[in-house]
Amino acid sequence: MTLYGLQDEPRSRLHLELLGEGKKDSLVEQMVSLFALIPAFLEELFTPGTQQSTFKQVPSLSIIDILALPSIDLLDKIYFSKCNTLHKIPALCYSPTNAATLNLYWLRKEEYPETFWRPIYSQAEKEVETGIYENLTVDHVAYKIWCRASNLDAKTISLPPMHHHELNPQTDSLDTSESSVVVSQAQLAISITNRMDRLNGFIIHTTPIMEPGEAEEMQHISPMHLFYHIGPQYPETWWTDGIPTEVQVLSTEDRKVVSFLDDMLDRYGENSVVYISFGTTFLPSNAPHLFDALLKTLLGAEPPLPFLFAGAINNKLLTADHREAIQESGHGLLAGFVPQQAVLKHNATGWYLCHAGSNSVSEAFLNEVPMILWPYTMDQPLIANQLSVRLKPAYELVQVRNGESIGRLTHRGSIVEGTQEAIEEEMREIWKLMRGKDGAEMRQRVIAFSKAMKIDHWQGAARKAMEGFATFLTE
Repeated sequence: MTLYGLQDEPRSRLHLELLGEGKKDSLVEQMVSLFALIPAFLEELFTPGTQQSTFKQVPSLSIIDILALPSIDLLDKIYFSKCNTLHKIPALCYSPTNAATLNLYWLRKEEYPETFWRPIYSQAEKEVETGIYENLTVDHVAYKIWCRASNLDAKTISLPPMHHHELNPQTDSLDTSESSVVVSQAQLAISITNRMDRLNGFIIHTTPIMEPGEAEEMQHISPMHLFYHIGPQYPETWWTDGIPTEVQVLSTEDRKVVSFLDDMLDRYGENSVVYISFGTTFLPSNAPHLFDALLKTLLGAEPPLPFLFAGAINNKLLTADHREAIQESGHGLLAGFVPQQAVLKHNATGWYLCHAGSNSVSEAFLNEVPMILWPYTMDQPLIANQLSVRLKPAYELVQVRNGESIGRLTHRGSIVEGTQEAIEEEMREIWKLMRGKDGAEMRQRVIAFSKAMKIDHWQGAARKAMEGFATFLTE
């Protein structure tokens, strides 16, 4: 609440309900514990006015995160049992990803008349029936088919063409066990596909200027749905001045991180630090050589290349030798959770090495920080392709790809070699480019894009979508 500066009046209209059984061993287990408690929570929604309910009337609209979309079946069932009507509450799906991912994977189009996922599952069911896979579920086989190379190219109006094998560039490095988050993506994807007709529309939070024409194309393809491409949502002060000083440092580790950046600013100057963070869900746990190459090339860079490596989960892949080398370098810092907005706003921060997640990309744009992208799966490879190929506010690490990508041509023309030498050579080349003329030109493109994104938020397509959403709520 403090971070977002929420005032008393809107705060009084916000009710937060925390569900789940606390900290679990894995993200999947935590999500299971959440969904186990949802039925009782939804029952309360349709019993307004009782002592247990926090609602004064039956809700007139549900907005559901795409990861929780299966809960809409339960919502409809409870609504019918409580209200004895076949009428269904209007439902919008919040899609925390880019519009191109929604367009490619879940809308019917000429190249995917049954949508992207239904043919994959049909093929998976046939392959399971043949018995060629021992003890693998249909979902797991569907994931494997999704990762295969094929003759089909993936593209949308704002997405430069990609070969099919480029949709999953890290299959060998990720945990792909039966219960993994990676494999569960296929099950989630088909569950979304099967519920598309139930939804009234989608809320999309990437900036429309990153994907011009995408929402319009989707509206044309699927006129039964509404597409509100509202762009990233931040407190208004963040759009003008960035995160307020009083909430930049909220913990002891925050102070350590900002102190490190202050020191690097004094020693190496503005835009000198590479901020590294890969989110909290995916990491190359089966390919430790990738992080080994990253740290080897960072620590060996000349002149010295300061870096802040954040994320407690990613840091688990680092060896004792890695940690010792970072500490001895005097220009590297390992951290757990960091104040990301404060880090990106800091004058020392020059580059952001990330997984091309939609939130990370939007925050980099907000703070005018160019990127080096290392995507893993789902929307990330698509976002990385949009940025590194078409818009060019970012480099993409291509030689870190593995699995079906090794030995194959990328749509941009290079071949993934699959060797440690190629990985390290590409990293060294990017560290060199970003600190030269090429990097300076990229920084200017990011600054221009940031300004355009802010104008669009205030008076462009994003603002129009927000106003459309407000009208929908009123109606």
